[in-house]
Amino acid sequence: MASSFSSPIVVLKDKATNCFVEAKRSSIEVTDDDVVEFVRQWIVNRFEWERLSEDALVRNLSATTTEGLLSKVREQFKSGAEKEFKDKSVAQYVSKNIRVDLAQNKVVASFDRILRVNGIPLIDPAELRLSLVQGTKTRLNPHGIYVNGVTEHKSNE
Repeated sequence: MASSFSSPIVVLKDKATNCFVEAKRSSIEVTDDDVVEFVRQWIVNRFEWERLSEDALVRNLSATTTEGLLSKVREQFKSGAEKEFKDKSVAQYVSKNIRVDLAQNKVVASFDRILRVNGIPLIDPAELRLSLVQGTKTRLNPHGIYVNGVTEHKSNE
């Protein structure tokens, strides 16, 4: 009888053959490059949208964000700020140059948000300090990194 903790068997199928390979379970070490890529993708998931929708935003963030932070994102929608753009075509993007600094155990990201209102781009420089925690590893979050908090620093320009 096979143990549920035994190494998995991976089956590679071809049109005519099956190849059985025994795989090993091992943990994946999270590198600084992994954290930088994670933060960049999280920023895109959080700040890029064609149409502002609470459900879509929460869905984009749910695999990589703690429940506590997701509830704060939901509360932001209750403030009704999106009503300001009710009769306008609005979309938001982030610049492709997202700078992430991991110095001194802090995660700071800088990028430009581009808000398009009726086709007119408005550029807003953003700097975020993110609080990351280690959590459950999933298919959608294989490193088990979660954003637990975000502090946005506004520029005084």
